[in-house]
Amino acid sequence: MTDEAYLFKQDVREKAVTARSSHKVGSSRRRKCRFSSDRLTKKEWEKLNGPIHTITPGEPMTWEAFKAIPDTLQKKYVEGILEKYKVGPNAIARMFGISGTYCGNHLRSLGFTFSGHTTPSETARFLRDYGKAEEAETAPAADKKNTALERLSLTFSGGFSPETIVAKLQGLFEPGQEVTITVEVLAK
Repeated sequence: MTDEAYLFKQDVREKAVTARSSHKVGSSRRRKCRFSSDRLTKKEWEKLNGPIHTITPGEPMTWEAFKAIPDTLQKKYVEGILEKYKVGPNAIARMFGISGTYCGNHLRSLGFTFSGHTTPSETARFLRDYGKAEEAETAPAADKKNTALERLSLTFSGGFSPETIVAKLQGLFEPGQEVTITVEVLAK
């Protein structure tokens, strides 16, 4: 017999002896694996568990309740909103009843990025579904096609050229739109 085979058989024999010896202590019929947590009272058991936070996707939440839950649940709540609605931080802030800038900064700190524009109808649908129907109805949607710029006053100071002023004014109006411009120059 080689040394490797001898060592293998000796190892198997030792493990068999160890396995058989575990049954010699006490009765083998009633053996249980007990843990220290098995003897805890209800109060001690509940103390071991952390606080329980429950969020319901699709239901409105106050800002205080939102801030009280951990960041991971905050992210899941906002992700649920963004999956269903194409809204930005301002609409979410209106649901919470806080400023859009403050809400946007907090959501960006959670890792959200917002790009593009939301439509007024999508924002109204979101606010209606989240129990803010009165805010959705009072927010008038701007009608860009029927909006007219009637009067504009600009003041320039310092050195300037007429080409610079014309270039800046061209950015304010759509190409082909009829515009009347009155220029008043005051020299001091």
